[in-house]
Amino acid sequence: MQILAFNYWIFLGFLFMILEIVLGKFYALFIGLAAIFTGILTWSGILDNTRYEIGIFILSSLIGILFFRKGLYRMYYSKSKVPDKETEKVPIHIQNVPSTDEV
Repeated sequence: MQILAFNYWIFLGFLFMILEIVLGKFYALFIGLAAIFTGILTWSGILDNTRYEIGIFILSSLIGILFFRKGLYRMYYSKSKVPDKETEKVPIHIQNVPSTDEV
């Protein structure tokens, strides 16, 4: 039965990875990585209880989302796409250009 449990975790992880391709917000990426991580721990025999599997899955998903998502999002998308407090205010220089009648 343990072989089936880790297969479900790995399958779920890859489903979230495919979902990440569609969404592109890096939430499903970390949920998918957490599911694969849980599958590996279950396969290796470290986790043998469903409660522990769910707990590790939730904990590793939250750690990934809370601590790594924002940095990866900023690294992936250029600063021109992600508004930053320093780049929100761009000075505009206006010059008086003479009209064609004054030349």
